[in-house]
Amino acid sequence: MEDNPFFLLAFLSMFHAIGAAAVGNAARSLWQMMRGEGQMGLLQSIFFALWGAIFGCVPFGFGADPTLPSWFLPAQISIWLLAFIFAGILGKEVLTFLRPLGNIHVLLMGLGGIFLTGGLTGGWVAFSKGDVWLGLILGLVFLIIGGAMFGLGLAGLFKDYG
Repeated sequence: MEDNPFFLLAFLSMFHAIGAAAVGNAARSLWQMMRGEGQMGLLQSIFFALWGAIFGCVPFGFGADPTLPSWFLPAQISIWLLAFIFAGILGKEVLTFLRPLGNIHVLLMGLGGIFLTGGLTGGWVAFSKGDVWLGLILGLVFLIIGGAMFGLGLAGLFKDYG
């Protein structure tokens, strides 16, 4: 699995997307500030531009590895550019579209789903390596916590919208 470039690209894409979104948001804020519409201060915009550039561009060093396929670096650049465009150019429209999902119940369901998946995966890996007790404990703890979080989020969503 560690030799698969798709897993490496998926992992590095998180850094590219977060960093490029910060740079795009900072660029949009600086543009709005120049037009007299800005909500973010100059120092905040500069900070997010620098932080996002570092956070989102350092993983490009992995793309220069000659052992990776030739499509790896262009794929990284494409992911970075898409995140920059969505945050910088379409940021307001994307936020308006996603605003209904910005509910605490949806967040609880998302985090609960992550915990459920982590519990299933961790338990399965421990079982496959022959460690039954670790598989049971790890799996059950994360499954119970994740299931409770997911259930609370779903119940709150039904209560609010049902």
